[in-house]
Amino acid sequence: MKLISDCLEIKHLDQYAKCSIDRIIVSLPHVSARPARVYTMEELEEIVKFAHELGLEVGVNMLNFVMEDDLDKFQDALLFCKDNKIDRIYFADMGVYWMAKEMKMEHLLIYQPTTLIASSQDANEYLRLGIDRVVLAREITFDDMKHILSHCHGCEVSVFGYNVMMHSRRKLLSSYFEFCGLEDRSASKELYLMEETRDEKMPIIQDETGTFVLSGTIFCMFSKLMELENCDFRIEGIHLDEELIFQAAKDIQRILLGEISGDKVYESYSKAYPQYAFSEGFMYKKTTLVKEAGQ
Repeated sequence: MKLISDCLEIKHLDQYAKCSIDRIIVSLPHVSARPARVYTMEELEEIVKFAHELGLEVGVNMLNFVMEDDLDKFQDALLFCKDNKIDRIYFADMGVYWMAKEMKMEHLLIYQPTTLIASSQDANEYLRLGIDRVVLAREITFDDMKHILSHCHGCEVSVFGYNVMMHSRRKLLSSYFEFCGLEDRSASKELYLMEETRDEKMPIIQDETGTFVLSGTIFCMFSKLMELENCDFRIEGIHLDEELIFQAAKDIQRILLGEISGDKVYESYSKAYPQYAFSEGFMYKKTTLVKEAGQ
């Protein structure tokens, strides 16, 4: 089992290692989608050198869609990853797979198509392509997750962080402010949406890849960690601060070592971090709901 997290600060790489995080994930311009933070190629070289000295693996977010005009950018990024001994590459577009295969790099790939890996058949079919791992969809139930893990060896599971509810390649916030004749605040990280029937604030973020909306609560799977086998655990760092990432990593390790119950940790977070809201997501909700007569 490996513990994985997005990396928010180069200067704190030693803290990621001290928290028993095994792999950090970094994002690059153009090829990454929904990044926690974007680094330059030069910064990535520094990160790889320092991380490997600390015993940390480095993964690169290459989750963006591959458009025809972007082929050279993705190829350059893959070559950079190969030359700098990047440990893993996360992708969602099969175009990345075919480019990596031509470079004999497919064994470094981890397929993360957000919602698509929802059965053991799905997972195993992609693993047969020679890639290293697949990331399970967050929208499946806990029972479905356990079933997949019992029939598939090569999965990564997101256990902490915001869910991405919507992602558009359009600059929706800029368009909104322009249409309303308002000052453009699209670069702000403090904007949110709120539905009339809910109290949860859903963060909305715009960057060079477009606009995405996050869930109103942080998905937290502490109570079920001990029941998961044959998988790696992922902390999604987007819109979180490092203090919370480090604490979550420490608590995950304590739970796995049997030092504290996951239920107790989950209950403590609402008091410890009142600025956030936590939930167990879709773990106990049916994937498909059918209306009954009269509804």
